[in-house]
Order: sequence, then structure tokens, then C-alpha cells
Amino acid sequence: MVIQEIQIVEPSAHIHEKIRLCTGDSVLIAGQWYKNDTVFKISYLNAQGCDSVIILNLSINSNQQISSVSSCNPYRWDVDGQNYTQSGRYLKSFTNAQGCDSIHILDFKRLPSHLINERAEVCGPFYWNVNNTLLDQSGQYSHPLQTFEGCDSLLNLELIIHPHFIKTDTVISQTDYIWPVNNTNYSVSGNYEEQYSSEFGCDSIHRLILIIKNEQGIYYPNVLIPGGISGGFTIFDNLFTIASITTLSIYDRWGSLVWQKHNFAPNDPTLGWDGRFKGQHVVPGVYTWHSQLTLKDGTYQTVKGDLTVVK
Repeated sequence: MVIQEIQIVEPSAHIHEKIRLCTGDSVLIAGQWYKNDTVFKISYLNAQGCDSVIILNLSINSNQQISSVSSCNPYRWDVDGQNYTQSGRYLKSFTNAQGCDSIHILDFKRLPSHLINERAEVCGPFYWNVNNTLLDQSGQYSHPLQTFEGCDSLLNLELIIHPHFIKTDTVISQTDYIWPVNNTNYSVSGNYEEQYSSEFGCDSIHRLILIIKNEQGIYYPNVLIPGGISGGFTIFDNLFTIASITTLSIYDRWGSLVWQKHNFAPNDPTLGWDGRFKGQHVVPGVYTWHSQLTLKDGTYQTVKGDLTVVK
């Protein structure tokens, strides 16, 4: 600290003094210390009893500058040419031309940017509500964002879409078929399916396309003329593999049972349906039939079809 003292010796005077100080220095004038940047006018009586005046122009030559900066990115401070990446209070001190301290202070606030990683596993298309997009393929997706302070951020999505499976078994059989998928016995050709969950928990379908080829010489007419030369409707077997017609049932178009017979021999139209219901000839039209056969090898077979009754 520099201490200056001014002695007043003139018997009567007006004195102008300019004093330059650095921060922390002070000056003693007429028994009083001064250390602020100001102008003082001091009147007093000197030792000779004369009025005297001192005008003091006191200036502080030290200086301090404070910069407050907020940034999403690293900040380059011109004072020292350095890049600052973290929030904090930084200080640099220099000596000015007057030999006093010149202090520069940086109050730096690093605003955050965010990198967000998400992962999703789904069984079908995925709706990403971040950008209102329906995604149907696995992959890496990104979407830019901004914080409320305006800093760029990035949202990454790792998407895994597990597939729905549709498996199909095509089977051609000469007899009934037991499907191992559900252990069900099928005696009629057709398309069947079972739903199941894959190893990832996704709903999937297993289909069976079943074709049962009857190569045993079994056949049946599809037209009946009541009282005609065909006699009645029955099942025929050219290879004589049928032991018995276990059941033969006739239904009208509304599904009502019109005629039914059990345990009779094939190939004999007189044993079949003669086209009557309760003793009266039925109305001409299309009727459906269903038959359960017992074969000579001890197995069973179901056959069914449509029959058109004409006049």
C-alpha cells in the first residue's frame, strides 16, 4: 500500500492536487485518509491563521472488468485466447500503464446439451411419438432436439422389430391326418390354423393345408331322381374296402335332418335314401350329406358332399 501525505506550508493558498492511486492505496490529507476516486475541496486555517483551500482530484487507476457468458458450446475468452468448456469463475490479472492491477473476471455458465439413447423391442411396427413416425424396420434412428435454452441435443433409438411368423404345412394324405401341432385328427380336406407365440412373444400363425385323396375306389353320385333308374342315394366302393356305412345323414338347405341310416352295406341303392321325407317326395333342390365309413382295415373315414334332387 502506498501512503502519501501532503504538508500545507503556504501561509495562504489555493492548492490543486491531482493524485493517482491503485486500488487499495490511500492518501492522508490534513489528517484524513482518502482512497476513493473523487474530487475534494478542503478549507482550513494554516499555521499562520490564514484561510487556505486544497482542491484534491483523486483518481483510482486500477480497473476490474467482469464478463458474464452463457453458452451451449465451449467459449473462447478474448482476454487470454483460451477455450473454456466447464462452468466456473475465471480471473486474469494484468498491470496497466499506470502500474496498477487490471483484473478481468469471466463468469462462464456452460449450458447442457443432451445425448439420449433409447432401445425398443417390439413385435410389429413401432410408433415413435418423438417425431410421429411409424417405423416398420429394425435399425438405428436419430432425431435432433433443442433444450429450452436453445442447445442442440440428439435422441437416438435402437429399434428391434421381431417378426410375426406364418408357418404353413402342406400335407397330402390317403387317410385321416393327425396334425402334430395340436394333436387333432382331421378327416376332411381343408385349411386349418393354430395361433401361437414365437420365442419373442409375438403372435404368429401355423397353417395346415390338408388334402385327403381317396384312392380306395369310393365314389358317390351328386344327382338323385326319385323313382328313377338310380334307385336311391348311397356310397359306392369299386375296390370293396368299405366294411360298412356306419352312418349316412341327409340335410336340407336349412340344416334340418331329412333322413338318416346306420350300419348298412355300400353299393346298394335300395338301401340308401329314396328322396322322401315322412313318406313324401322332397322339394327339388340341393341337399347336403355326411357319411361315416368303417373300412375293412379297421380304420374310419368321413366323407361328405352335396346332392341335387330333381324331378
